[in-house]
Amino acid sequence: MRTVLIVDENTDIRKSISLGFSNRVEYRVVTASSRVDAILKANEIKTVFDCTAQYSSTCNYYIYP
Repeated sequence: MRTVLIVDENTDIRKSISLGFSNRVEYRVVTASSRVDAILKANEIKTVFDCTAQYSSTCNYYIYP
């Protein structure tokens, strides 16, 4: 399962993008409303998947401005 981190201040935009992934079981969607929140959530995700040793396809983070 891949994780997608969606970051935007606008709740409607976060919800709209999340809906695009809702039908796809291979994606887990995590949302954040600020840069700080995104960094904290990315660290939580990283800890869960423990992707510090080698590259892993489950450890791709996409943070758009």
